[in-house]
Amino acid sequence: MKKYFKAVTVILLSLTIMAFVGPTKVKFLSGDWSAAQQKAKSEQKLYFVDFDASYCASCRNMDESTYQDPGLANFMENNVVALRLDVQDFEGAMWSQNYEVEALPTMLIFNQDGKLVKRLVGYKSAKDLMAAFTEVLPKKEAKNEGIIRPADQNSNSPKPVADDQKPVLRPVTSNSNNAKGPTAPGLYELNIKRFTSNGFSIQIGVYNSYEIMLEQAEKLTDKFPEQKTLMHVDEVSGQRVFKLLIGDFYDKIQASDFKENLRKSGFDGILKDLSVLK
Repeated sequence: MKKYFKAVTVILLSLTIMAFVGPTKVKFLSGDWSAAQQKAKSEQKLYFVDFDASYCASCRNMDESTYQDPGLANFMENNVVALRLDVQDFEGAMWSQNYEVEALPTMLIFNQDGKLVKRLVGYKSAKDLMAAFTEVLPKKEAKNEGIIRPADQNSNSPKPVADDQKPVLRPVTSNSNNAKGPTAPGLYELNIKRFTSNGFSIQIGVYNSYEIMLEQAEKLTDKFPEQKTLMHVDEVSGQRVFKLLIGDFYDKIQASDFKENLRKSGFDGILKDLSVLK
């Protein structure tokens, strides 16, 4: 009986901690522009719009790093109404034209009165977004309950290094969802042959089009012919995607050194442990 009550106590304590900490990743509304803006106004919060597209590599990198930051997620839960719009959809295309969105990702921040106060273009870290939000939202107005601050520069969490990679908007080809390429999940070297999931590499982007991924792979191969170019075939929400990586390193130190070379050449990337890419 004592063991039972002890187990219940542990569970309740865990739930209490989880409730205090709050969300572990940023949540986007699924509603339309007007509904989200009205929600922000009624709750006296900032209104944040993230323009996205399936072919945007930096957008997917932000999904795997920036929007996974618990500190940012907690802050936005209390102070920001977030909406994501796909520029390939009717509403996303309309609003992207209205606000002259010419590159992805583009993020707009509106104040509580609906006035555009900040425009961000290119990959942004959790720290970058926090700085942008706090710049337009006075600290005395920010609701700080349960906030875990974003990791600093010494954080071990992987994040791309280039701040202003600005890919030009372009449509996905009509056969992008059924593009040619391997159908079995796993990690591949782009020749194409099966590759062993060992060591570390740098992920450049995530694509739902095999052809667009190959275009980016060709650029990497031309720039870094001495490095192996890899592809991880995966599924996200039932859709096949292709993750582009470069380099095959024994440890994180080698991979981190190469990531610096990528940064100097204008590429952003996330350090990846290949053992988790099955």
